[in-house]
Amino acid sequence: MQNPSIQITLVASKQAFGVHVLVGLAVALLAHIIASVWLALPMTVVLARLVWRSRRGLLGQLHWVSQQQPAQWCWREEPSDSWRTVVLTCDYLGPWLIGLKLDGRRLWVWPDSCDAVSHRLLRRALVRLP
Repeated sequence: MQNPSIQITLVASKQAFGVHVLVGLAVALLAHIIASVWLALPMTVVLARLVWRSRRGLLGQLHWVSQQQPAQWCWREEPSDSWRTVVLTCDYLGPWLIGLKLDGRRLWVWPDSCDAVSHRLLRRALVRLP
């Protein structure tokens, strides 16, 4: 029995945003304790901008066609875009976090980046990658 094709819609993770906020606050607090206010204040503003930029909506959609040999991965940024074939490698496959490289671009899939069923299907498909 052949595996069905899967299509996963990835969105920005609220968990990742929370981790980035906590790390940014820790660095800003440390800068305020160690450095002067005139040095720490611009650094805090820069950190806040970097953390805010990490918050986005839709990241894109990943499509896996398993009927073809070898299996083919496709990606599109917006639902209206056409699918383009990509080279997908999995750098990290942990219990909750998945580290992917899409044509050299780093992509972290957190547990809340997609629904639970899609997350499980993606993990099962990535286990078979060479």
